[in-house]
This record gives sequence, C-alpha cells and structure tokens, in this order.
Amino acid sequence: MNGKIAVIGVGNLLMGDDGIGIHVVEALRKEALPQGVQVFDASTRAFDVLEFMDGCDRAVVVDAYMEKGVPGTVYRFAFDPASGTQDIPVNLSMHDIDFTAALRAGQDSYNFPSEIVVIGIEPDILEWGIGLSPSLEKAFPDILDAVRDELSE
Repeated sequence: MNGKIAVIGVGNLLMGDDGIGIHVVEALRKEALPQGVQVFDASTRAFDVLEFMDGCDRAVVVDAYMEKGVPGTVYRFAFDPASGTQDIPVNLSMHDIDFTAALRAGQDSYNFPSEIVVIGIEPDILEWGIGLSPSLEKAFPDILDAVRDELSE
C-alpha cells in the first residue's frame, strides 16, 4: 500500500495486559516496516492518538478491548471519518475519553485518515504489574500478524 500509515499503540504498561498496544508498537519498531509506516506510543492519551494520525492516509490503533472473550482474541473495528461509517463499538475507551467522542471532538481540528482501524486485544490480567500475562505472551505472534496484515492491505 502506498501512502502514510500510522500504527498507534495505546495502553498503560503498569497495568499488565492493558499495555498490549505499547508492546505491539515496540515490537514493530524492531522490524523493517513497509515504506510510509510509522509507529507511535500514545500511552493513555486519546488526543495523542488524534495527533499521530493527523495527515495520514490510514491509521491502525492497537489497544486492549474487553468483550469477555478468550484472552488474546483479536477484534477489528473500522471507521471512515468522512462518511461517518463505523463499526467501532460505543464502549471502546481510549482511557481518558471514548474513541468515537475523541474523533468527534477532533474532526474540525485534524485531517483524519480515510480509514481508521482499531485492533482490540482481549486482555487476561488488568491489574498492577509490568509485562503481559502468559495468555497474551502466547498470543503475541498472532496479534503482531494481525497488525502486519493491516499494513499490507
């Protein structure tokens, strides 16, 4: 794919699996990525997510997402800011604000990509502690593959 793509990790590294988005972008930083792909650590700040995707052709946001499924399950949601078409659930939180509210708040201030994809990862352990749970460690290669697949579309 040609164009500028932002991969943005969201999460808190001090809260176990909540840091999955950050672990993903750190792993991607060690790889040779396709031309035009940049990775960012937005920590728990939704408006940093908006900054990082500003002016990009596509954005991929990676964060923990609880759906009460099997830990490590990968969920994919998409949003087209121009048309308002979305399959992003209302309960998708970017920690300090819900994601769709952040997008609405920033629509006049940012040049959003034509497609925003959120890769949500079902967490296992969300409590104080550094590092991923054994469940997410085991699923990590598949999680990375899901994000890599977004970069080749």
